[in-house]
Amino acid sequence: MDNGSQRLLLVASAVIGGLAFWRLLIWVPTKVLMASYNSWFFVPIDAYPQMIFAMAAAMVFHRRGQLREAMEDRGSPALAALPLLIGVALFLWGHYVDTMSVVLLSFMFVSLGASLLWYGVRFAKTLLLPLAVLAFAFPIPATLTNQAFAGLRVATATHATALLSLTGLSVIREGNLIHGSGVLAHVIDTCSGLGFIQVLTLAAVFYVGWFPARTLRGALLIAVAPAIAFVFNLARVCVIILDPSSDLSETHAMQGWLVFGGSISGLLFADFVLGRWLPNRPPQAPRSEPEDTQGISLPSASGDRARGGPAAVVLAGLLVAMLGVSVWMPSWTPPETRPKLDTNLPAKLGPWKLDREMAIDRNFLWTVRFHKQVYRQYERDGEVVAVFIGYDDRSDRRRSPISPKNAVPGRGYEIVERGPVAVPPWTSKAEWVLSRVGSIRFLSFYWYEGTESLARETLRAVLALDQSPLGRTQPARVIRLTATVGQTPRAREEAKARLHDFAASLAEALGG
Repeated sequence: MDNGSQRLLLVASAVIGGLAFWRLLIWVPTKVLMASYNSWFFVPIDAYPQMIFAMAAAMVFHRRGQLREAMEDRGSPALAALPLLIGVALFLWGHYVDTMSVVLLSFMFVSLGASLLWYGVRFAKTLLLPLAVLAFAFPIPATLTNQAFAGLRVATATHATALLSLTGLSVIREGNLIHGSGVLAHVIDTCSGLGFIQVLTLAAVFYVGWFPARTLRGALLIAVAPAIAFVFNLARVCVIILDPSSDLSETHAMQGWLVFGGSISGLLFADFVLGRWLPNRPPQAPRSEPEDTQGISLPSASGDRARGGPAAVVLAGLLVAMLGVSVWMPSWTPPETRPKLDTNLPAKLGPWKLDREMAIDRNFLWTVRFHKQVYRQYERDGEVVAVFIGYDDRSDRRRSPISPKNAVPGRGYEIVERGPVAVPPWTSKAEWVLSRVGSIRFLSFYWYEGTESLARETLRAVLALDQSPLGRTQPARVIRLTATVGQTPRAREEAKARLHDFAASLAEALGG
């Protein structure tokens, strides 16, 4: 195949490949976008993928010189085979289940595979940072955001309490509550800093890609970005607590821009410090390639032969097939009805009688949303047990019942101890949690039904398996039983026995 034919095949492959992924350009991850741009600073940033696509495209354009130089290398069909196979499989699955985030993963693998096939390792390595930027457009599974929000807001409350104490305020922390003389603050999910961490980490990856530095220096700058974002968000939270009536505390857009600007300044300062420690090496003179007697560089000639081989023709045909799939392939149709969730608990569970309905602390749960839930208190001969059951029908992959928040009933609960416990006749792995609010202590048992490990649940969410023919038909649920407990070891054993008795009565009612 001559040079003109090779060039035509390459251009045609690029155009057809771009058309095959056209639906990504109009992709809206959420049905209702956030009200305004300032929400980028407080929630995960996956609601605006086109902004991230533009950043990745700008980085590719900025690296056009490096990419042009890398085009002289030989292609690597053997290395390209695996990412191309994964990319095609994800493409077919993403269109079948009508999930564009899976198609985005496919684009990343196909881009990597095509780069290896045509131009080899150096070209593919040059694309790694733009692909890393592109990864920020992928919606973080709720299984992971639930974990991150729960941990970050406790960490924010802990460090904010320490900083406020340095100002002379007498404050204490209980769970995610900070209170003291004239101070009462509830650190909610949007105050945890996850949005800031994502935005600043994205900015760090883009910065490292735009201003190339030594690999170690760039890696350290990206690694330190989440800590910088956490510190500046912590300062924002402290300002709000110190003066909750100020205009700054009421204007989230102003908060976001000030903290984002401060975080960027902190990132640049960190790069300055790293630059003193790890200065960039002076640029090397371009190497001269040996030429044959006809004046043709040997690497270019061998690379041209690799790019004009059968593998490149197969890739072009594969991209044509993918374009056809994107236009004509029908998507899987979910069933019109899902199993009905029965959340009705009887007023009498063996010897236990319904005492009252309990209020669910939705401001505490915040991002943990259940399709249905029930929260009641039962009584037996003066003994009281509260039961919470949250159901997830698995219809929305952006929601997950798995969260550390399920360990306690609401805000202000400080976990003292925890450990595994068997709760027969229930067969699921359960955990006991000893918590307190002020001087009152509580013992809880909680466990999940119909769920798998965190890693497996995350994988199912990434691939949208529960929104496909491979979905689980039975709903997931979390069950928590809570009772007050005294200070003595005997009181704890009595509370455990009370919870075990109630769990047995509950199993008879729910068939557990």
